[in-house]
Amino acid sequence: MDFSLGEDLEMLRQVTREVSRAVLGPAAEAGDREGVLPDAAWAQVRELGLWGVCVGEGYGGSGMGVSALATVVEELAVADAGVATLVLTHNALCVGHLTRVGSVPQLSRWLPKLASGAVLGTWAGGFSDAARLTAGATRVDGGWRLEGSLPAVAAVERAGLAVVIAATGTGE
Repeated sequence: MDFSLGEDLEMLRQVTREVSRAVLGPAAEAGDREGVLPDAAWAQVRELGLWGVCVGEGYGGSGMGVSALATVVEELAVADAGVATLVLTHNALCVGHLTRVGSVPQLSRWLPKLASGAVLGTWAGGFSDAARLTAGATRVDGGWRLEGSLPAVAAVERAGLAVVIAATGTGE
């Protein structure tokens, strides 16, 4: 079997590796000292299009998929595990869930913003076992009311969209 990445993924790996070491590594050191991720690091991830790796081309992403995401996350993690975690959470958990269950108006509203990095997406889901969910949702006029608790949510202070997994008890 051939486990090589192929030309496109290898190029993506190389570019991500170079930027990670040149920009994100030093930014991570400064961010650790100051307790915040510098805007330059966010801008670099945006410039590379990494917020949109799993967003379809029709919505402004690269549509490269999960193999590209794994390649990107691996290279980012060498320089800054925090940035790697945010890119993973944004693409796999927020974009991934939205793409699977979002309505066409929701996809049209959010995916271009998520792909460009104008909005950071996060995920608040906790356990993968529905029986262990600690958050519940009740339908109310105009939407849902969340109750209960959720585990720590990555970058909640910077996120513009959070996909929340909660039990409704009604099959919704």
